[in-house]
Amino acid sequence: MSKRKIIISIVVILTLVLLTLGGCVPDAAGTKAVGGGWISSASGAPGEKATFGFTAQLKGMETIEENVYVSKGRILIVDHGTGQKFRATVYGTYVHGDASDTSMFAGKTKDGSIVGIMVVDKDSNGVVNNGDEITIEVQDASSVSVYSNTGTLKGGNIRVK
Repeated sequence: MSKRKIIISIVVILTLVLLTLGGCVPDAAGTKAVGGGWISSASGAPGEKATFGFTAQLKGMETIEENVYVSKGRILIVDHGTGQKFRATVYGTYVHGDASDTSMFAGKTKDGSIVGIMVVDKDSNGVVNNGDEITIEVQDASSVSVYSNTGTLKGGNIRVK
C-alpha cells in the first residue's frame, strides 16, 4: 500500500470518529495519551471483554498531511469475544481536544491494517473507572473495516496530557 493511501485511510478513519464524537482542534507539540483497560466486546456477548493498552505522543509539529502530526507510540487491542487482536505502531496524531481531554491517533500493524483510536479523558486525575471513553476503528490494507468498537471504560484509565 502506498504512503499516500495509508495517510488517506488514517484521515478517513479519524474523520469518521471525529464526526461521531464531536469536534476538536490541533494542539501544540508534547501531546501525549496513555491508557489501558477494558470495554465490552464488539461481539455483544455478555461478559466478554475487549482489552487495550496504548501510548501515543507527538514527536513535534511536523505534519504528514494537514492536521496529521508525526507521532510515536504503541497500540494493543485484544477482543476476547471476537477473537481479534491488533498490535500497531503509532505514527500519526490527528487532533488533540480543545479542552485537553480528547486525543485521536492512528497506528499501522505489520500486515498493513490501520488502527484509529479516539480517547476521552473525563478529567480523572488518575481516578480509575471514572467515565473515560474509547473508540476503536480498524481497516485492513484495502481500506475495508475489519473491527469497530466504542464504549465507556468498565475498568482501567485513560490520561491525556
